[in-house]
Amino acid sequence: MFKYSLLSLAVFAASAQAQVTADTQALTIDESMSLLATQYPGFAGFYVDGDQTVVKLADATARAKGTRISELLAVIGEAQKSKRLTTANANYGFDELYRWHFDVIDLMSDSRFNVHTVDIDEVGNVIALTLDMRSSKDQIAALNASIAASGVPADAVAVRFAPVPTPHIGLRDRVNPAPGGVQIEWTKNSAPAGQNSFVCSLGLNVRRGTEIGFITAQHCQDANGEVFTQAGVRIGASVAVGPTVSTGCPSGQTCKYSDALFARYDTRNFAARQQIAYAPNLNNIQGNLTVISALSTPAVGSGVWKTGRTTGSTQATVEATCQRLKYSSYPITFLCLNKVNTLGATFSQGGDSGGPVWINAGNGNVSFTGLISGGGEARIGNTTLFGHSYYSPFSSIQKDLGTLTIAY
Repeated sequence: MFKYSLLSLAVFAASAQAQVTADTQALTIDESMSLLATQYPGFAGFYVDGDQTVVKLADATARAKGTRISELLAVIGEAQKSKRLTTANANYGFDELYRWHFDVIDLMSDSRFNVHTVDIDEVGNVIALTLDMRSSKDQIAALNASIAASGVPADAVAVRFAPVPTPHIGLRDRVNPAPGGVQIEWTKNSAPAGQNSFVCSLGLNVRRGTEIGFITAQHCQDANGEVFTQAGVRIGASVAVGPTVSTGCPSGQTCKYSDALFARYDTRNFAARQQIAYAPNLNNIQGNLTVISALSTPAVGSGVWKTGRTTGSTQATVEATCQRLKYSSYPITFLCLNKVNTLGATFSQGGDSGGPVWINAGNGNVSFTGLISGGGEARIGNTTLFGHSYYSPFSSIQKDLGTLTIAY
């Protein structure tokens, strides 16, 4: 990437050539390069190589047109804030490549070829077309024939190969159908106006009786019936949290086994069944994992993973099982949550609540084991000294919500 915007090139060039009247602030990089080439014939682009700026120049064109090379270099040097400039030979001016790329751009829409990028390459002084690296010999031959028929000089086009790119979809983006771990939003009815929008993470898509929905943390709502959205699109509403529990409940407390609720989808098409998003980088879902089983409570010392909208996919170790827990700011005491030790790293943070906890079963398969509830960590500066998180094991969730079917 260039340190300074290439649009400034056109601005500097315009000041040197009064006849230029284009709105330079609205130009793309390619348009700016092309404009500069019309003012300084033979200019073929430039790029940075180490500590110097290399200016490509079609010498024959520049000489024939009487191009003021020193002035061109001064314009580029000022735009790049660079004192070390050198020139390199090129066959074609950037304005020629820019004009010709319109003659081959429609190859991107030809389903025979799967051309996924077209680029005016300043370094190679060519129009570069990138194909799927799995393209056949017949596809390549047909593409070359189409390029030849376009009338663009053969040496002005290069065919390259690379995997077909896909857009980066993050845990906070609209994902439809939705896998476990993506962000969901909910509206807290009792909150002051303008302060009633909160985020959590979708746990897992399940069937409860005849209803299709998802499970997430109970504290991700204020009361049953509140609406959940996914990237601003309504997907359903909560319908069940299960009964309170008296046996084993501390005197004066309200208890449940788990921090879990069930929400019914408005349409079952919203559900990515048996899928949990895998996103070590929360801004890039690298694929979905398939839930092939459920493990009610892994043993102490077991390694577990979770996926949540704040910290993505992370792992930790089960430190304790079925702990009774009362949070400082929540009115319900939970009778059976598992504790994980994050070993000096972050396992979960605010917003990850409700996200799925899982165990890697290999080959893209996992065993679902619970839902993130809460936790805490001790830090000095940017260093995490220790941390812990709590999650509702699947056994506790089903004690509250009844039988949940994962494969349906």
